[in-house]
Amino acid sequence: MIANHRRDSSTAPEINYICNYTKLIIMKKRLLLIAFVGLAMVANSQTLVTTDNLGSARTKHQAVLLNSGNVLCFGGNDGWVSALVYHASAEIYNPGTNTWSNTNSMSEARDNFASALLPNGNVLAIGGKNSGTSGLSTCEIFNVGTNTWSAGPSMTWGRWGHNAVTLQDGRVLVAGGDDNYGNSAEIYDPVGNTWTLTPDMQYEHGQYSTMVVLADGKVLCAGGWFALPDGTIAEVYDPILNTWTAVGNMGQDRSLKPSSVLLTDGKVLIVGGTSSGTAEIFDPSTGNFTATAPPSTGRGHAQAFRLNDGKVFTFGTGTFSIPTKCMEIYNPTSATWTNPSGSSIYGASAGDAVVLNSGQIFIIGGNFTTGNGASDVCYLVNGVTAGIEDNAWVSNGTLSIYPNPASDMITIEIEGIDLTSLSKIEILDVTGRIVSSNSTITSNKTTIDVSKYEAGMYFCRFISNDGGNAVRQFIVK
Repeated sequence: MIANHRRDSSTAPEINYICNYTKLIIMKKRLLLIAFVGLAMVANSQTLVTTDNLGSARTKHQAVLLNSGNVLCFGGNDGWVSALVYHASAEIYNPGTNTWSNTNSMSEARDNFASALLPNGNVLAIGGKNSGTSGLSTCEIFNVGTNTWSAGPSMTWGRWGHNAVTLQDGRVLVAGGDDNYGNSAEIYDPVGNTWTLTPDMQYEHGQYSTMVVLADGKVLCAGGWFALPDGTIAEVYDPILNTWTAVGNMGQDRSLKPSSVLLTDGKVLIVGGTSSGTAEIFDPSTGNFTATAPPSTGRGHAQAFRLNDGKVFTFGTGTFSIPTKCMEIYNPTSATWTNPSGSSIYGASAGDAVVLNSGQIFIIGGNFTTGNGASDVCYLVNGVTAGIEDNAWVSNGTLSIYPNPASDMITIEIEGIDLTSLSKIEILDVTGRIVSSNSTITSNKTTIDVSKYEAGMYFCRFISNDGGNAVRQFIVK
């Protein structure tokens, strides 16, 4: 994940009213004359909604949210239906039309690889593995303007099961992985189109470690399969000094691809990567890990996203023999986990996920939890909002929407914010499709007719002149 975002703590009380609903009857109210039904919400009311299926079932693939708001999904394998088949193919999801369409394939099939969105909007596919037993050093670049792939510069070392993160200066750090040199790391410079080795890491992390960019721009790398001396190891990379420094060990061996999320206080939640349900908090100021409340189950190949309210949404298969409740939410304030209801799904292990422009988490493919074969199923997660706000520019003001829920008209009220700092106000539906846009804001109160909107949840996105985003949800009943 390239960036984490913070939500303004001064959210208006009416926004919290949204949390009183767990289901929306999505019907055209003027055609069916059926009233909106709300149910008192407890903390575990998030639900999954299936979307259009992938064109190819995939696991151990990569997915990247493009600047257009579409999603590029590429590579992976078929989950060993009969004999393992590696994918070079790629496809693009359009949230507005809820459809996947094929695009040009990579020149080389690969799974267990890494990827990054480059500053120019293109996508870098990094290393991986295919029919051979050795990791690939090759890289390819997807040009979003032409929908074509071209060869990028090769890494110094072939690697698979590695990690990639985008540094604050736009360069891409890749570290660990099998095969050749598991304690190596290198940096891709998109300006010079070159790879440069960093000094060796303190430990050999092997496959399936986790990396996250810290608030100060440094990078935490922790765990890994075949890590030496074991999967409790952790270290921090300083991109300014170009150094790796060992920090305290985790309390749990995390070999099966844990996930790490930067919290609003600058600490890091580490979850998953084990068969047992445990989680830990890393404090950059001390360099130490401490145990926190455990999730309900262990998670291999876990993924996690920080939500706009500061909580953390995580998913991943609990066991590989039966489907389990693989979605949970961690509250760092109370150090507690909640289990969303109805969250037993297939295809959650070794899948991928992105946050759409609507703020919805989009889960893409993965392994079935029973039997062989990858999944082509994709899910939108309703009831959570993640990753679409960077609203420091509204810290001294408030953005309100009322009435909420609404049936005919809504009022958008802006207080304590210079209107000239606003570029536009957009209304998006749950797929991320822009249904209304206003770039002329001359009053602190704006009314919008929503009587012709279908019943459901919508997002009002305020965009500042310097690119800041603030999002408020509202419901049309």
